[in-house]
Amino acid sequence: MKLTAKEFLILGMSSSPDGISGKTLAKQIEQRNVKAWTEIGISSVYYVLDRLQEKGLLETFQHSEQPQRPGAPEKKLILKDTGRMILAETVREYLNRDSLKFREINLVLVAAHSLPEEELKDLFQQYRERLSERISFIKSKYEQDSVEGMGLQGWAVFQHSLHVLNAELAFLDEFIRRLGSEEIELIV
Repeated sequence: MKLTAKEFLILGMSSSPDGISGKTLAKQIEQRNVKAWTEIGISSVYYVLDRLQEKGLLETFQHSEQPQRPGAPEKKLILKDTGRMILAETVREYLNRDSLKFREINLVLVAAHSLPEEELKDLFQQYRERLSERISFIKSKYEQDSVEGMGLQGWAVFQHSLHVLNAELAFLDEFIRRLGSEEIELIV
């Protein structure tokens, strides 16, 4: 089953073993500034949740605690086994692509917990190798082509591509190194 980017995001964020409410999910999307790198609004969260339930990937249950306010207890959503399987398959499929866009790598990172750590590490290392090969290819094309005849725009295209890919490579090296460790440090 193929997931849309929004479905992939929501499944990845909904995989808490205790379940998650739509309201909490919408709040996390806002707090984590997810809207800055994907096209999801708070109103579409509930639409996507309904679609995922219709596909049999999420199920709803009543939260057993008493609500803080009057009214019905809040409903929570929990990933079904099928949802967990589809989420893991989607992470694998993305990491086996030749290249990932900024948004796609973020989607994978949101759902990375759906794979066993060793498999995740292997897939990221394989992706890193393909990225390294792309960098080598771009460098060889740059060296083969006449730099003098390119002009500023030609030079800029090569340099921008190399800088972006090298930044991604550096991130992957750091991420792979930290996989399995409890070391988390925000680098600003």
